[in-house]
Amino acid sequence: ISDRYGRKRVLVSGIALYTVATLFCATASSVDSLIVMRFIQALGGGAGVVLTRAIVRDLYSGNEAARVMSLMLLVPSVAAFAGPFIGGQLLLWASWQAIFWLLVVFGVVTLVLTLVVLPETLPAEGRQRLTALRVLRDYGHVLCHRQAIGYMFCGAFSFSAMFAQLSG
Repeated sequence: ISDRYGRKRVLVSGIALYTVATLFCATASSVDSLIVMRFIQALGGGAGVVLTRAIVRDLYSGNEAARVMSLMLLVPSVAAFAGPFIGGQLLLWASWQAIFWLLVVFGVVTLVLTLVVLPETLPAEGRQRLTALRVLRDYGHVLCHRQAIGYMFCGAFSFSAMFAQLSG
């Protein structure tokens, strides 16, 4: 979608979706609504994870791209380890909803910074037409590529192990 409409527009939409869903998580009146909102929150948050890689690819190449990408991979790792600690400390003084209110503040700050600081990194002339057939064909191409599948499994297993350790 960002190849068609630009990185910034899609990133802003994802962050806005994340922030609104987080607001609804904070005010959820049932476990069912909390689960649905957490799913929507993850969809919005996923835009940031995916698009940061595309933005790095737009702005950098070679060794500089590798350096910036390694820094980009460090941030979620640190957040995954620091998040439970911060949440646990917050629970000493407030209810579980306070965690979501903190994330709402984080989302708003991130949204404002994205709107003000981040330029569009994919110029209009670099954008592509988007059709459902093309998207399905591209996904099929990746999913049939043996090396890509190996990389996906490595990433999935490493994150699964990390979150299993955190859960334990």
